[in-house]
Amino acid sequence: MLSAGSEPSVVNPYAIEAMAELGIDIGHHRSKSVDEINPASLDMVITLCAEEVCPLLPGRGRRLHWGIADPASKDPSIAPDDMRQRFRTARDQIRGRIDVLKELLGLPDGPSAQEFHASVRVASLPESVRFYAWLLKSWPQGVDAPLCNLHSS
Repeated sequence: MLSAGSEPSVVNPYAIEAMAELGIDIGHHRSKSVDEINPASLDMVITLCAEEVCPLLPGRGRRLHWGIADPASKDPSIAPDDMRQRFRTARDQIRGRIDVLKELLGLPDGPSAQEFHASVRVASLPESVRFYAWLLKSWPQGVDAPLCNLHSS
């Protein structure tokens, strides 16, 4: 596993503290640039950018984007306890997503895409959308919900 950023600097002391709370010592780590990584050696790239621009790494590795807000800030008005909480929140979000990813990567392969898509038949797209909207109790973004109540049983 590698970690790098588009603007490397020093490892943030709040990051070191947040990880130490879990018994993980990152005090010896250093901040690295994405330029130091050989993209051809990567199986998967996970970007965490939320407000900033994510670096682009060429290569064939799978790509995931987890938009997690950067807890670091140079704003002097943020109290130390608030900074600690920001780093804990980011740490816990990343940890939770890694746990889910580990489970997903451990699943056996399903049917091939060709087999799966060949088995799905949709006679009426509007009826399918309404059915899945009812089933998921949600309406697709950017589409006006129908006048009927999607949440009724």
